[in-house]
Amino acid sequence: MVTVSQVAKGQLLPLDDLVDKYGQDIKKVMDPDYLNAAKVSGKMYAVPTLRDMAGAPGINMRKDLVDKYHINVSNIKTLDDVESILKTIKENEQGVTPIVPFQPGAQPTVVYNWFDPLGDSMGVLPNYDNNLKVVDLYVQMNMGSL
Repeated sequence: MVTVSQVAKGQLLPLDDLVDKYGQDIKKVMDPDYLNAAKVSGKMYAVPTLRDMAGAPGINMRKDLVDKYHINVSNIKTLDDVESILKTIKENEQGVTPIVPFQPGAQPTVVYNWFDPLGDSMGVLPNYDNNLKVVDLYVQMNMGSL
């Protein structure tokens, strides 16, 4: 993260000339707003990463099981559709755990939130809309109203 104090102390050098010479494609593919976020006084001091926007939630499935059980992946639209597939695998494949989280301790469906976490998930925007009315996630879940 570029800070104004780092620039003021001379700890960073502008990258504009280098990007113009060697990174022309960066300017073609990146939204100008992202590039501008790394500028101080109109000069670029970093090239922002897209890692936070590049991930796509999804479920990886073993091809041999997809083929064996004739799973048409294009018909999977909801978590209920996934549930029926997991049930089939669990009932028919001895020793196979049908769903595994992406990292230890994580909830397997954590990427399928039905709310916008708004940063810390304390106050959330249900269904990514709710007429912009933020609610307390934990109170709403305990009341069963979400």
